Amino acid sequence: MSISDISDEVGVALRTLYVELRRGATGKLDQNQRPAYDPVLAQRTYQENIRRRGSGPKKKGGQEMTPDRATRRKRRRIRLAIRRTSALAAAIAFFFAWGTIGAIETDAVSLVEGTVRTFGLLFIGTGFAFVGGAFRNPTERRSKT
Repeated sequence: MSISDISDEVGVALRTLYVELRRGATGKLDQNQRPAYDPVLAQRTYQENIRRRGSGPKKKGGQEMTPDRATRRKRRRIRLAIRRTSALAAAIAFFFAWGTIGAIETDAVSLVEGTVRTFGLLFIGTGFAFVGGAFRNPTERRSKT
């Protein structure tokens, strides 16, 4: 019986069976010259992996993340969210300024009032664009400390 037949019979993915076979491999060959499988070893390895995994956040390599690293990671996510929100606010301010210019052209708003609104919105939009990272040089990198 092949491994694909077994996966169809049991109803699991082929990769799951290969992971299980690797987990229970003894390093020896059975009577048919195939890698020997020990279910007790597979279960023990599985339980050790769960115990070693723990419950805290992880970094590459399976080591636990230090609180300092977790804090930096959280701050980086917050900064990214602020940048995205600021970029959206800058775009909205631009469209409002564009609408104000349209209102000036149709005489819905006086020229002085429209000019003040337009420059105010462009100033606000530029500030949001700055916070959003529109004026950053992508080649400049902060040094890691």
